[in-house]
Amino acid sequence: MEKVPNYDVFGYCVKCGKRMISHEVIGGIYKMKLSGEYTTVLFKLNDGSKMRIAMCQHCANNLTGDEKERNNIMKKVWRGWQHEVETYSHWNDKKKKDYLEEYGKKRIVVRADKHDEDVTDRILNKYKEKKPKEDKHILKEK
Repeated sequence: MEKVPNYDVFGYCVKCGKRMISHEVIGGIYKMKLSGEYTTVLFKLNDGSKMRIAMCQHCANNLTGDEKERNNIMKKVWRGWQHEVETYSHWNDKKKKDYLEEYGKKRIVVRADKHDEDVTDRILNKYKEKKPKEDKHILKEK
């Protein structure tokens, strides 16, 4: 049985880890194919930016939107960034550390592909009113 990644990686659902990618050789050419289960979900983050994340249809259709779920998804995304940044030979260690520290403060606030922009903006503003000025690193969240 294939090990489910504990970080966001292309071709896998970020929530449940389901593999949604296959490889085959067609006419002597190596091809990657995404399954019919593959979809993406658009989230608005605490800094107002948006991020699209790959999920299987089941997980995308059954998101609760609660803070624990959002933080668990964000932790996997951050670990994916960490995994990728570690491969950057053109960045020095300080740049890698600074980047990961900054991105570790990002939080998913609301699913943006299910609401109008004005609704997600109101939700973001309410989030900012309730949360401390500076979020802790995502891996330090409960």
